[in-house]
Amino acid sequence: MSSFDSERSSTEATEIQFPSPPSPLITSIYFVIEKLLSQNKNLSKYQKIVKSQSKMAFSAYEIPEIDISSYLSRIAFYSKAEDSTFIIALIFIDRICTNGSIMITEYNVHRLLFTSILIAIKYNEDQYYDNTYYSQIAGVTAKELAMLEAELLDSIGYNLYVKDEEYKKYFEYLTELTKEKHLCK
Repeated sequence: MSSFDSERSSTEATEIQFPSPPSPLITSIYFVIEKLLSQNKNLSKYQKIVKSQSKMAFSAYEIPEIDISSYLSRIAFYSKAEDSTFIIALIFIDRICTNGSIMITEYNVHRLLFTSILIAIKYNEDQYYDNTYYSQIAGVTAKELAMLEAELLDSIGYNLYVKDEEYKKYFEYLTELTKEKHLCK
């Protein structure tokens, strides 16, 4: 599936209704990202960090209108990525946060999420689309997407390998979170 139907327009992608509500895995990842954002927003130095990161590749000038849950659902629907890919993407995001190269804010979360998922797709899956298609899903140009990929790879030191134990830890955490959230409904 490395080729993309060039006749497909970016408006066509928005006309299709993606699944709502999102899958349990996407919901769990959403809760993890929202929790992280909430913790970061409560830091006294949050606005200072947002300002210092404003010139970074992942930072948008304005907070995107699409909420994170809908954005993750959109990505899942159009990318057709496997659940394992989303878990690997979360591991990549954690690596970025852990190494201190960037703090997730409402200005960069969408681009970080998408780029992490895209790199996880290319790392984890046998078949995937080209960057032109993915750029339409993300809402950025193909050139910008390539730059974001390079930036993310550099930020994690090109460390894409995920050990079985690490994957299992994230899988179990997300599975438990899914159960907790399901029980609360």
